[in-house]
Amino acid sequence: MDVLDDELSLFWRKLNECNVRYIMVGGLAIRFQRYNRATDDLDMWLENTVENRKNLRKAFYDLNYGDFP
Repeated sequence: MDVLDDELSLFWRKLNECNVRYIMVGGLAIRFQRYNRATDDLDMWLENTVENRKNLRKAFYDLNYGDFP
């Protein structure tokens, strides 16, 4: 996974625009620290509040990732 990929950068920007409180963890986070670790997934911790979950849903909706009723 390319940490500088345009789509991935857009994802992080949208999370920030929507005030999603998160921490990037796992292999992708390690790559930002200049350690080469092959990974094809994205791991993140989310603050477990109703407001933050609503913010995440808005970010997903804005990115056309879908929503659920």
